[in-house]
Amino acid sequence: MPNFQPLAIFREFQPEGWVEFFHELICKEMESRRPELVRRVEWAQEVMLAEAELPFEPEFIDDLAAKGLHTLFDVVTRRHEQLVVELGLEETAARRLLDVCYARSDAWEKENGGTIYVR
Repeated sequence: MPNFQPLAIFREFQPEGWVEFFHELICKEMESRRPELVRRVEWAQEVMLAEAELPFEPEFIDDLAAKGLHTLFDVVTRRHEQLVVELGLEETAARRLLDVCYARSDAWEKENGGTIYVR
């Protein structure tokens, strides 16, 4: 469920299995304490950008896929700075992408009785 994007220095010096350990720990806690967030994550992991009818050109969606962004989850679990610096998106394109994906996530929350989070 979490999508850890560790800093380069942590990748180099982190203990073996560190990310997997915390991933499992957080997932267990989320399932027992915030099941609505687990449902939202599962939904976002299933929403493929190429099939989501987002207001972007197909070439932009293809470029995102080439950079490893295939699902709504892949986008909303990254910060604007990560999209710009690490993936090379233009600042305005990254902001618009996040805004559109957050809006889609918020709409799903509203339809499914979840909590809309302020960003």
